[in-house]
Amino acid sequence: MTGQEMEDKIKNLLGSKITAGEMDFLHGFYRIPGIYRYSIRNTIMIMIQGGSIAMGFDRWQKAGRHVKRGERANIEILVPKMINTTDKETGDKDQLCAGFFGRKVFDISQTEGKPLEYQNNSAEVINVSYADISVKLQSALGINITSAITGSARGYFKRGITAGAREIVISSMSNNSDKCKTLFHELGHALLHESAEDVESHPAREVEAELTSLLVCSVLGVEFQESALYIKAYNEHKPEVRVLKVISAVQKILKAII
Repeated sequence: MTGQEMEDKIKNLLGSKITAGEMDFLHGFYRIPGIYRYSIRNTIMIMIQGGSIAMGFDRWQKAGRHVKRGERANIEILVPKMINTTDKETGDKDQLCAGFFGRKVFDISQTEGKPLEYQNNSAEVINVSYADISVKLQSALGINITSAITGSARGYFKRGITAGAREIVISSMSNNSDKCKTLFHELGHALLHESAEDVESHPAREVEAELTSLLVCSVLGVEFQESALYIKAYNEHKPEVRVLKVISAVQKILKAII
């Protein structure tokens, strides 16, 4: 695929809109059935305390897993304290949040049982091995690449003070195709958004990273529906996309794996 063909493909993708049905399907790609979706505050609290997916004893049982013998709940989250109220004039009953209190929960590493899976997954159609290309890309680009349970996020890129400290973490719950697709997305962030100041708009960063993944996969002969939907969803905000820089990132990735 030539640079001009990539540029034409990008323009076509950015000219389409996402439907409500497509948005629901896209959400399923990141949804894990049986796992409680916490607020952003509690999600950050769990990560700061070294957790990834954390829930109470009963919720883990409902998800088909159980807490290992001897484990203690050591991750704290905030739970709203609700009080019952009655309107003096109408008599209508309601509940109000009167504050928050701490509650201890268990991380997935403290449980065992049924493996967690994403609601929607890509078909195993990509003709490269994640294990192989991650080694090649790590060596060629100087970015540490690891796998771990990452919750609803399929992966993420962590900036480092030095080049060698940069790291990409890919969800170990994904299949080979989705690991590769996510790796290309996070490499887009690593190559295009080295600094938080490179692109201030969050939608622009996400569109550029997913365009990187989609184009790499296209050259490898694979088209993933989720990639096109992801781009359309973030392009609703009309971000300014640096097309030529995206193509340059794609070419760097392809040079390392082909």
